[in-house]
Amino acid sequence: MTEFNSETLLVTNLLKRSIDKKKVGLKKIDKLVRLTGDASTRRYYRVYDGTCSFVACLDKPFSDEQDSEFVSIQKIYLENAVSVPFIYDVSPENGYILEQDLGDCTLLSKLAETSSTVDELKLYQSVLDDLIKIHKIKIEDYPNSSFTKRSFDYNKLLSELEFTYKFMFKKFLNTNYSKKEESVLFSFFEKISSELSQGSKVVCHRDFHSRNIMMKDSKHYIIDFQDSMLGIPQYDLVSLLEDCYYQVSPNNKTKLLRYYWKLTNTYSSVDQSYENFEYYYNIMAIQRILKAIGSFCYIYYLREDIRYLKYIGFGFEKVRTFLNLFDDFHDAKNLMGKSYYES
Repeated sequence: MTEFNSETLLVTNLLKRSIDKKKVGLKKIDKLVRLTGDASTRRYYRVYDGTCSFVACLDKPFSDEQDSEFVSIQKIYLENAVSVPFIYDVSPENGYILEQDLGDCTLLSKLAETSSTVDELKLYQSVLDDLIKIHKIKIEDYPNSSFTKRSFDYNKLLSELEFTYKFMFKKFLNTNYSKKEESVLFSFFEKISSELSQGSKVVCHRDFHSRNIMMKDSKHYIIDFQDSMLGIPQYDLVSLLEDCYYQVSPNNKTKLLRYYWKLTNTYSSVDQSYENFEYYYNIMAIQRILKAIGSFCYIYYLREDIRYLKYIGFGFEKVRTFLNLFDDFHDAKNLMGKSYYES
């Protein structure tokens, strides 16, 4: 029996157990379909009974529900009125989680159908309302949550840039920098990592982009939140508004940044000027987009998966645009540009 068939049999048996426990309204299993995976190692199956459907996820086994980062953070998000998929059943020893089926329409797909910038703005404002709910979560209320144990501190931010240096510049672009050039780049990496680690931190989703937001019945749902951690709010904002998959219209991006800033200033204990807020957003954009590009290169290098390669160019142009805002980053910008354009 192949590994796929063996896993299908396991999922089928787990689903039957969920049906027997009356965890879902399924009466029988008419169809079981393996869904296309994302960049993670989790595997997803959609089950149909002719009238309704659910999604079964297989992840690494966990000892109990609190031990599963997906299950425990889903509960926290739900307690804070964040739109997340409902969980119907779990089997910790099998890493099995039976979830609400949100369909296949992502925010990215929905944006492709928008007929005006007005529609685009409404979609994004609705999503930002949920992001604000995440950022408003009181960290002290969840002292044992996994997101309290990890943070976008200096070391984490720097390691992400070193990751991109390795997989984009060294492996993908095959760049050979001199010691002096390496010193320029790493001084730049250290400077922005230091700057970004100074800000006040909130609960961050960590991967808040248009493919991790599902659209169903005119509502949106946030997925892939199990890696939530502490960081400055601009991390998630950049992930959404500087998405390597989609270009938000410039006028809407300005409106959305001010929309978020105004709303969050009403509850934040830190009175932050818009200029300061935007300053950190611009530096965060450089770090976050470089990390995304590094991930695209890593996925290609590790799995020869070419799906994400088409976003590298778009992402790099975004990085260059933000680098142009800072005179201090001129040398680093030229070095990275030379590697990219001449490789």
